[in-house]
Amino acid sequence: ISVYNLRKIRKRKRLSQKDVANYLGIAQTGISDLERGKRRLSVEIAEKLCLFYECSYQELICQKIKK
Repeated sequence: ISVYNLRKIRKRKRLSQKDVANYLGIAQTGISDLERGKRRLSVEIAEKLCLFYECSYQELICQKIKK
């Protein structure tokens, strides 16, 4: 899984890790861990992130995206 897109999409949306963590109901360190590949991305969290970021699952974890 390309965790690099998680950070890129969040930055593109001008959101902080805290903003995303609050939406997901997890700690900010959980978002940091996801973005650094220290924590596995569950299907449930991936689905919530797609809704929050208004992006597809493919864009979230598969496709290379530009800044």
